[in-house]
Amino acid sequence: MTLNNSLKRASDTLSDTIRRKFSRKTWEHKEQLHTVTESKRFFLFKVRWQISLLAHVGFAIAFGIRSNFGVAKNRMTSNFTDAYGYIHEQEFFWSPTELGMMESSFFYGYAVSQIPAGVLAAKFAPNILLNIGVLIASILNIVIAFTLKYHPFTDWVVMAVQCTQGLALGVIYPSMHGVWRHWAPPMERSKLATTTFTGSYVGVMSGFISMLPQLLMTIVVLASGQLADYFRSSGKMSTEMVRKLFNTLGFGGEAIFLCALAFVQSPVPAIVCLITAATLSGMCIAGFNVNHFDIAPRYASILMGLSNGIGALAGMGGLITNNLTSDNPSGWMWCFLLAMGVDVFGIFFYLIFARGHVLEWAREAEPEETFGDFVRRMSSFVQDSVRRKGPRKTATSYEKFDEESRENSSEMKPTSKSNTMTKISEETGNTENSENLENQEKLTSSRLETDRPRVSSDE
Repeated sequence: MTLNNSLKRASDTLSDTIRRKFSRKTWEHKEQLHTVTESKRFFLFKVRWQISLLAHVGFAIAFGIRSNFGVAKNRMTSNFTDAYGYIHEQEFFWSPTELGMMESSFFYGYAVSQIPAGVLAAKFAPNILLNIGVLIASILNIVIAFTLKYHPFTDWVVMAVQCTQGLALGVIYPSMHGVWRHWAPPMERSKLATTTFTGSYVGVMSGFISMLPQLLMTIVVLASGQLADYFRSSGKMSTEMVRKLFNTLGFGGEAIFLCALAFVQSPVPAIVCLITAATLSGMCIAGFNVNHFDIAPRYASILMGLSNGIGALAGMGGLITNNLTSDNPSGWMWCFLLAMGVDVFGIFFYLIFARGHVLEWAREAEPEETFGDFVRRMSSFVQDSVRRKGPRKTATSYEKFDEESRENSSEMKPTSKSNTMTKISEETGNTENSENLENQEKLTSSRLETDRPRVSSDE
């Protein structure tokens, strides 16, 4: 019995300690869930969520345009039979190097426009900039269809149009960060941003097998955004810890399956590893991709342009892949190992240097106060203090004021019939007491006169 009580006491003490520690940690990282007071409405009736869904459609259109050439090249460079039984012969005779250059030409313009787009989104209306970029890319997509008819004389024109499309679509990420800088509350940044950016995965879906990575990535991105904001709003983890956690899980999981993909020989496990690697990489969107709002909300569009511009250089990797795999099929192993190395480097770099709070250089400078502002501020301060304090009074005047106020309140206070009778009886009793005192004084004086010795006239 004693042992059971001791164990129970020990378990209670341990649970209290854990709860106390957890509670302290919770309140240490507690952040504001809503920046403004708003009614509890369905989220689709809120303007910021409507913006997010519209931007989702815009990203789907933009990335659909971006992937058009990559999807169509398989039919353009080989013979195929359509659904009606017609045989189509190969129309375009590009070498692997030429095909790689035409595909990567999009990323030349895409990488160049990122930083200027961030600056423009910070200076002008980012929503208008986003619409203009998608509109130009849509028009150029029609131009590519006409220029391809005159192959091979217009191959350089196709490359130029592809590069211009990259310039136009390079504004979408920085512009969207410029929009969310003003519209996203602190505790909804991950949700709104991931809802928007999943449109980029929807836009490149084509075919069932090739659609699986993008479909699963869409689900993972949405779930990670919700989970990240839950950890932050509940106070269980700080913003910095949340960003590092999801970034590590995304890139770490991708690196593991890319490493496995490099040594897999069977097609089915290779497809599973590739799909899983792409799916897990979606968790990074709730990590580094929205971290710009945490460290520098004012310059989020510029930072997004800078980071996405450097990341767009990976689109030129087609040239490296062609050089590694053109003569030796085993070169694919080195391609996957190289991608794994980039993921591991990104994990450690982000763990060391990432932050979750507004940095000092990104804080808004306080406006300088002129001499006129100082005079106006001091005069208003003096007026408020005088109005609040009123004229000074001495202690005696305060006492008199209190007595007068009590007397006035007693006079003005309505009295009932019982109170009136009580007052009358008190006044009657007081008069009787005064008459009794006068009678006693008269009796005392008369006794003194009788007791005093009389002096005769003869004396």
